Amino acid sequence: MSAARPHDAARRAPRRPGFSFAVGVERALREHAVAALPEEACGILVGVGVEGGWRLTRSIRCANVAPASSRPRRFEIDPGVVIRTRRELRGGDETIIGFYHSHPNGRCEMSATDLEYARNWPRTLWIVVPVADGSAGAPCAWQLDAPAAAPTPVPLITAAESSG
Repeated sequence: MSAARPHDAARRAPRRPGFSFAVGVERALREHAVAALPEEACGILVGVGVEGGWRLTRSIRCANVAPASSRPRRFEIDPGVVIRTRRELRGGDETIIGFYHSHPNGRCEMSATDLEYARNWPRTLWIVVPVADGSAGAPCAWQLDAPAAAPTPVPLITAAESSG
């Protein structure tokens, strides 16, 4: 039986508060954030439901399809990639649990533009990876309980690769 999807489960069950991810996933997010400079990196977060929350199992890099002139301060993921990913995951234990992007200005916070995008996917995880002076910092995460809700900071727990 596959795990409930965070965005589908939002209509049926309370929010799952815990998110853990493997060291390799965090490293991949940081590497992507630096590689995308001077633009914002972006991608999809894939995971599985576990006792007490969600486990981020992998990230999928996506092209930033925002207009070229705005990519240093804005991201946009092609909706076709999201649809294709959902189809590929259908029937398995993994599901889309959120999205990530970087902030080349080094700030680990959700901007007004980020919130606008996040409101389309309440109860999913939103990770921002800050990049300053060519180095990625520790990711920060938020979740919205509902489209009109304020973002709630979410602690990210780094788990060993073999746990799960």
